[in-house]
Amino acid sequence: MSTEDLQSIEGVGEKIAEQLISAGIPNVIALASATMQKLVNLGIPKARALKILDEARERCSGIFGFVTGDELVQLFNKRQFLTTGTKALNDILGGKGFETQKVYEIYGPEGTGKSTLLHQLICTAFLPPDQGGLGSGTIFIDTEGTFSIKRIREFAVRFGIDPDEITKNVVRSQPPTSDTMLFIAEQQLEKMADKVNARLFCVDSIATHFRSEYGSERQMLPERQQKANRIIHALKRVVVAKNGVAILTNQVTANVTGMGLPWMHSMGNVVGHESQVRIRVRKTGDLREFKIEKALDLPPKTCLLTITDQGLFDTDKKPKTKAKPGTEDSDDTKAKDKKTSKKTEKSSKKTAPSKAAEPEEAEEEAEEPEEPEETEEAEE
Repeated sequence: MSTEDLQSIEGVGEKIAEQLISAGIPNVIALASATMQKLVNLGIPKARALKILDEARERCSGIFGFVTGDELVQLFNKRQFLTTGTKALNDILGGKGFETQKVYEIYGPEGTGKSTLLHQLICTAFLPPDQGGLGSGTIFIDTEGTFSIKRIREFAVRFGIDPDEITKNVVRSQPPTSDTMLFIAEQQLEKMADKVNARLFCVDSIATHFRSEYGSERQMLPERQQKANRIIHALKRVVVAKNGVAILTNQVTANVTGMGLPWMHSMGNVVGHESQVRIRVRKTGDLREFKIEKALDLPPKTCLLTITDQGLFDTDKKPKTKAKPGTEDSDDTKAKDKKTSKKTEKSSKKTAPSKAAEPEEAEEEAEEPEEPEETEEAEE
């Protein structure tokens, strides 16, 4: 990776630039987002680190500083949208799908389709922008062991994507602890994104390690929430730097208030506060209900989707499945079946007995009951 961008900052030589890149700071935008403590931990003197950060932030003032309304319009017009692969879900998200430079939270009970949606988005993100995609790869942080190459390859066929090509553009990480999750988010995420041109960042789920490591002990709550907050902040920085989308899934916990649904999102309020959009998903019969629960620029709308072995679909659309050999329902076969049925109807009309004869034959048949077969017990 080139160090030229970082070396353009006064006080950053080749050695410091290499240290920054190894710490997950590959460019000036990422440097402007870094903390003083992070640079000091790399061995950079505090005064020098402050000078480096000041210049990087000054250069990125159009991103992190004050901007006018006209400049905001220009920044907004640079955003893209990632299609969900379904019209109904696209519609409640504003019409085109997930918006770049945002962090989304999707929470709901197990088996509601959260992981299925993430696998589907890996495929749509690979699509070119003119087809609703980002033309990019995906980084998948898998804490629940839900990542499935098999599912991705199956979904890829649905969207007309070469399964071998899409698997080359997906990177999975399985952090064993919450500390590892934090290290990946702050130190490695942006660096790995450059390698696979990733603009979709999935975490499935944000809650797993925190719930197993911290439990319900109140004295551990501040540390847990601060760590989760730092992970989401790292995701916010990378989606702005890459013009990408971050999607977190979240688990549920019992709702002891007795109001509303019997369950609610886990991890307290920190995930909801830090994500720009919160989506709730639940089962409704055989369907899945998606609802926008929190969003600054979206109304609280709801949609229903159906889930199949090929992913999530609109309720009025059925997935196309491949017929087994010898059972294809082609148009020619259907036409032949119709002709055959018509011929059968005509011949049956010609050979049918008269109405008067039908009752007599029926009576004769009724008068001749079948004789029961003799058994050894009857002979005895």
